[in-house]
Amino acid sequence: MSEQIPLDREWRFCRDGRDLRERYRGAWGAYTTTKTGKRCDYAFPEFDDSGWETFSLPHDFMVSEPFSKDCLAAAGYKKRGSAWYRKTLTLPESYEGKHLLLLFEGVANSCEVYFNGSLMARNHSAYTEFCVDLTDRFLFGKPNALAVFVDGRDVENWSYEGAGIYRHVTLFVKDPVHIAHNGLYIKPEKLSEERWNVTAEISVQNSGYTEADVTAAFSAISPEGVALAETEGKASVEPDGEGKMRLSLSISSPKLWECGDPQLYSAECRLSCGESLDAERVEFGFRTIAFSANEGFFLNGKPFKIHGACCHQDHAGIGIALPDSIVAYRIKKLKEAGFNAYRSVHHLASRAVLRECDRQGLLVMDEITHFETNREAIEALTLMVTRDRNHPSVVLYSLFNEQPIAAEETGGKIYRRLKSIVRKLDDTRPVTGAMNNRTMFGERGAAAETDVTGFNYNLPDLVEYHKTYPDRPVIGSEAVACYGTRGVSVTDRERRRIAESDSVYEPYFNSVRETASTYRKLSWTCGYFLWAGFDYRGEAMPGHWPAVSSQFGIMDSCGFPKGGYWFFRAAEGVAPVLKLTPHWNHQNGERVQVSAINNCDSVELFLNDRSLGAKDTADLLAEWEVEFAAGTLRAVGYKGGEAVVEDCVKTAGTPAAILLTADREEIAADGADAVAVNVCVTDANGVTVPYFDPLIRFSSDGGAVILGCGNGDPTSHELDCLPQRRLFSGHCQVLVKCEPGGEAPTLLAECDGLLPARMEFHTV
Repeated sequence: MSEQIPLDREWRFCRDGRDLRERYRGAWGAYTTTKTGKRCDYAFPEFDDSGWETFSLPHDFMVSEPFSKDCLAAAGYKKRGSAWYRKTLTLPESYEGKHLLLLFEGVANSCEVYFNGSLMARNHSAYTEFCVDLTDRFLFGKPNALAVFVDGRDVENWSYEGAGIYRHVTLFVKDPVHIAHNGLYIKPEKLSEERWNVTAEISVQNSGYTEADVTAAFSAISPEGVALAETEGKASVEPDGEGKMRLSLSISSPKLWECGDPQLYSAECRLSCGESLDAERVEFGFRTIAFSANEGFFLNGKPFKIHGACCHQDHAGIGIALPDSIVAYRIKKLKEAGFNAYRSVHHLASRAVLRECDRQGLLVMDEITHFETNREAIEALTLMVTRDRNHPSVVLYSLFNEQPIAAEETGGKIYRRLKSIVRKLDDTRPVTGAMNNRTMFGERGAAAETDVTGFNYNLPDLVEYHKTYPDRPVIGSEAVACYGTRGVSVTDRERRRIAESDSVYEPYFNSVRETASTYRKLSWTCGYFLWAGFDYRGEAMPGHWPAVSSQFGIMDSCGFPKGGYWFFRAAEGVAPVLKLTPHWNHQNGERVQVSAINNCDSVELFLNDRSLGAKDTADLLAEWEVEFAAGTLRAVGYKGGEAVVEDCVKTAGTPAAILLTADREEIAADGADAVAVNVCVTDANGVTVPYFDPLIRFSSDGGAVILGCGNGDPTSHELDCLPQRRLFSGHCQVLVKCEPGGEAPTLLAECDGLLPARMEFHTV
């Protein structure tokens, strides 16, 4: 039977290690180093790496580099460079004859993988996972040396990409006859209102040298864990070859996968050849999708407006090295904001992202990085489809983003080739491309080949496009790009502080309100993906340095809401929304512009229980100019004459204590689970102090480990890896994990002149 051995823990690490090519300079160096098992001395089992640092994965070594104005602006002004990783693997002699496959889910950017001195693989994209077959090179009962050279100097995108082994590494140990990697495809098909057919396409690999007669058993399992149906089939797989099998089941009245109720079933495939050989289980869902040019998008036969977020993959404090639990945290934040869809920009999403979108109920636009038909681009596309086609969340494949060549005849040829590859692998989902600058109007390019036309911004052109091409479905693949700095109400471009009032943007971008209103009026559109869900490093607009991160997110890089968050919720939410801004700490007698972001008919404002009058809501906003007086400012929202929602802000007194809050108080003592802890300062009455930004120092005990800190300030040059952070607009965040064996993981936060805070987690 097969095993999956996680290899994330205890890697040795060396920054800017020696270039192997230096060894060629000796008289006979080239002769030795080009022989099998002699190329890389870092990958010799006896190599002494005791002087190297020790890290666990995921790991982004660029995030710990200082900021420098001389470094690449698009990459967030971080120094790029190279590094070596090294690990020793040992398996008992009883594993002899097994098939061994090493999976790297993501290494940024280019890398070379060495095993026992030999170069085993090269990979040139940060976003594509790849496998290394170790079957013939593994020495059983002895130490084996794995070394990875990571070159982070190249760039694939125009934003922060990090550097390092930043996703999981797993060793698959299987019998010679086994299910191929990404070789189980589950395809549900609706036959009637009650009946569904579920087909399993199974790729069986035989790495042995004798023919194998294989029996495959396929079963479907309900969300509650009950086996619903089972079938089996037989096939012969030639030596050192691969065979395919198709097995089908009939399922009656399954529960549907929907964004509000994402019911997930499991499919299990078991191989045997007289004895058990391999087994694999994948999650899938029953759902139908349809994109219509005149009626928009349909999920399970019902009209469904897509309200998605475009998201990069970095987070405050840790760069791109996100534990799966922090991925889940970010998806949860998007759901809370009111999003029902996710676009990974501009690259393949991680397995963790897709898994969480399946489980939490977000649709996904799946996107590749490189718009080419060279070998690497085709392999990346093939990987995207074969890896991701079981996920019910995935509803669109995007084959490019803002490619000027897409409007040319060459772009059309590239697109046709890539589309053909997708069709052969998955004919259940449409393909699109994210287009800007009117490239969607081209007849010679890719636009004429897309199943769904992706609009990046270009709001004024939507109506013209629909009139010109009335038979082509349209989705806003990228929209809004409105600036905003959390906690800032007055724009100061010199300091890179932008009012979070949904009012500052470039001419080719739009506000949240304008975008939402436009797509709402154009009912024939399928919806849109807002740029962006979170702030991200690099692409520091407007103004660049000293800003080192973007300000496009409706949440900052920690996940703290900004003004755009509330405008989006008010525009697209069903429930009543009301948010008062700014805070209520000002100078006595100061005239303050007070805003109530809301989707009510009217809002009434009270200062210390004295009514300041009601205002009708216009463009999701009601505003007053109020003379400041300490106390409580409260707003009440009305619909149909009834009070339906309220919000208040209070004047905070002298800073007194640190407050720690976490999404959860449980943490797994496995060295992988991580929790985001939000930090603020309160007065003696527990009121958050919004204007006080001191340095908070963190320490840990009981097995807790501090991964990093952030505060969402786009101009902060503090190092994420240090166990300290200044508050920004009253808040910061620290990420904590627990090492295996930790029994009472504890986080302590301290600041001179304030009561400290202590948080003890429960281990599970």
